[in-house]
Amino acid sequence: MEQYKAQYPQEDKTMASLSERLRAEGMAQGMERGMEKGMENGERAVLSRQLQRRFGSLDPQTRHRLEAADQKQLELWAERILDADSLADVFQDH
Repeated sequence: MEQYKAQYPQEDKTMASLSERLRAEGMAQGMERGMEKGMENGERAVLSRQLQRRFGSLDPQTRHRLEAADQKQLELWAERILDADSLADVFQDH
């Protein structure tokens, strides 16, 4: 390896630069995904509290459904809770 570095110093710098850039990009992507997941978990928690306040304690099936939902589904349910007369209204499939 040292011989390679001595013979090809420019390539060694290029590889180090590429490695640093890839590492930085990976870290940025990981942070972005972590932030998205954190926001999703926050929305899930708020929706859960709203559902409990409006309709009473949640059964295990409803809790599981909340845990399995993606961001888009959570947003849809959060909008529906405003007009829903029952828990079924929030989760109904259209």
